[in-house]
Amino acid sequence: MPTQGTLADLDLLTLTQILCFARRPAALELRHDRWQGWIYFESGQVMHATLDGLSGEPALLALLRWQSASFQVIVNIRPPSQTLGLTWAELSKLRTRLSPAS
Repeated sequence: MPTQGTLADLDLLTLTQILCFARRPAALELRHDRWQGWIYFESGQVMHATLDGLSGEPALLALLRWQSASFQVIVNIRPPSQTLGLTWAELSKLRTRLSPAS
């Protein structure tokens, strides 16, 4: 059964951490206005991300900047490709790239 909500309920970094620690294949669908993005998880890693014409790290960084969106988690979905392979520890290091000073 899908889990859904908004980033007002649960911020994206926390949601991503939960999905990494779950270590199950899953897809996180994010929607904001006309935009739709996906983050795919497998074996405790972020394996793939897409947003509009972006994929991989550029898509993931753009999605992590979103402050508002609706989301849906779909379990047992495998990534269509592997453009990433980030553990939670590696992903948390990317947070510094999201700061206004970067």
